Amino acid sequence: MIPSFDVVPEIDLPAGDDCGYPTREEISEDGFGYFRGTWRIGHIRVSEARRAVDFERELVDALDAVALNGREYEVLANAVEEFEPDDEFPMVLRGTPVEGILGRVDENSPLGGLEIGVAGLTYALSSVGFLTAASCRAHEGANSWSDCPVVLFGAHKWRAVKLADLAARAECGIGQGREMLTVYAQSIRGLMSLADLVLASRASFRPGPNHHGRPQRTQRGMAEQGTLGL
Repeated sequence: MIPSFDVVPEIDLPAGDDCGYPTREEISEDGFGYFRGTWRIGHIRVSEARRAVDFERELVDALDAVALNGREYEVLANAVEEFEPDDEFPMVLRGTPVEGILGRVDENSPLGGLEIGVAGLTYALSSVGFLTAASCRAHEGANSWSDCPVVLFGAHKWRAVKLADLAARAECGIGQGREMLTVYAQSIRGLMSLADLVLASRASFRPGPNHHGRPQRTQRGMAEQGTLGL
């Protein structure tokens, strides 16, 4: 069972051109947006994004078949995310379909340290010109900083408009928060569907003759820090 959260996805793009695309001065090795535990991802090859999206779907399908409720899913997903190939295999995952999937992982997991269910979309967006800042799959209990699965990002306006069309098709929402954009859904399934659409439509995100330069940016202040990101 994949958890579903009580949100109604809507498309809410800024009226102006500012869609949170950071200036060079706002980007560091920790990324941008003043999150904790984040790092800069930058541009990702489409082949790498495709590998992450496919691997993530295989894992989610396996977890969906095993977890009987949201609490069990949380325990299993945590074990997947904390798994290191050199460590002893987690007892909670032994004998499940997940064991065979993780058994194929070398020292570099396709998820790259990101949470399951939001990693694929993060890499898909990063492969077509978006800058991702943070993500959260949403968690059972009080330790989740997001109330639904979400990826936060900066974009040029024309790319954000194209993404909004795909998001509506995947039953995802586009919102505004922390001086950047958010893409969110009731469950990770929505974000995973959007990742597939982004990769399938990657040609539409390539800049044309009318797409150039950086959007006009205003001075950004420090946002409230989160606890998990990209």
